[in-house]
Amino acid sequence: MNMILTVGGKKRDFIVEPGMVQAALTHISDVGYMPDKFNPGKTKHTHALTFQIDRQYEIGGVKKNMTVDELYTLTLNERSNLYKLICGILGNAPVRGTTFDINSLIGKRIMLDLKQDGNFVRVAGAIPFIEGLKPMEIQDLPLADWIVKKSSDSNTAMR
Repeated sequence: MNMILTVGGKKRDFIVEPGMVQAALTHISDVGYMPDKFNPGKTKHTHALTFQIDRQYEIGGVKKNMTVDELYTLTLNERSNLYKLICGILGNAPVRGTTFDINSLIGKRIMLDLKQDGNFVRVAGAIPFIEGLKPMEIQDLPLADWIVKKSSDSNTAMR
């Protein structure tokens, strides 16, 4: 099944096959408090993680990496999606009872498992970068408009 991505806020027919893709975490943006779908009337502190993937689109003769944005509640509870993502990226679980600086993951090259969820591209999981692959080039790309509007803080790394 193919995925149709939205680039620059306008629908374009850029197709990505679902499955494992090379990626790099390029931004972590604080998008504030969003409604908690499991607890009506409550909110959760949410961050958008932006990944560049090794799939490109071309506009006006310029090739750019596609990006995937995923929202995560800022918690390392063992049942949280962020905890599962970090375990996949690191290849093991963070040590219980210690702190973890999520910004240490910016610029890290990984493999993302992408799935289609309706009209959206979603991150299903991650694993450490596969040795022997040629690392993709990380480009200096702007954040999605919706993240810029909601973001109170943004971190960028080019490694």
